[in-house]
Amino acid sequence: LVGAVAYAVWLWQASQSPMIEVQLTTTPPGAKIILDGADTGAKTPHTFRNIEGNRPHSIEFRRDGYTPCVRALAVTDQSSATVECKLDEKR
Repeated sequence: LVGAVAYAVWLWQASQSPMIEVQLTTTPPGAKIILDGADTGAKTPHTFRNIEGNRPHSIEFRRDGYTPCVRALAVTDQSSATVECKLDEKR
């Protein structure tokens, strides 16, 4: 019975999505962070420690007076990632 429980726990853990840490920065700082189309309420620089690591993500940075910047995040076997973007002033 103990072996069956241990195996069930191992199967459950293997089925869970790995979580990664993602550091987000912009130049200039203070850009709003949109993750997968949802406003996170955070501004750069910011570190998220609970991003699902087994699928691609879209990250958009928005700041008044600047052109939005969109980056794709494709995570493989990493436990952390860094996304940087230089925002261009609107003309």
